[in-house]
Amino acid sequence: AKGLTYLGNPRAAVEVYRTSMEDASLSHRNRACYHSQLAATLARRGDITGALSEGLAVLPTLEGPVASLRTLRELRPVRSAAEQAVEEEFCARFDAAARMLAA
Repeated sequence: AKGLTYLGNPRAAVEVYRTSMEDASLSHRNRACYHSQLAATLARRGDITGALSEGLAVLPTLEGPVASLRTLRELRPVRSAAEQAVEEEFCARFDAAARMLAA
């Protein structure tokens, strides 16, 4: 999916991310990472509503069982989009997760 994004086909990447997340054997960490990458791809595509929805769905994992700076970094484009859209809830939760992971 990431390769499809790099090749300029984010629509196909979104489908690959969604299909990948259906795999019941994925670890929490990998699922969170793929979910973050999906949200970031949506943000880069200009689908801010979709990006925020997916981003908000993955934040509880970062606030709880998964401590992953990589996954948080993947959400940075969503954080930027949320700031531009004045979506304070996402920004506040993202920032809190970033502080917690940096500690």
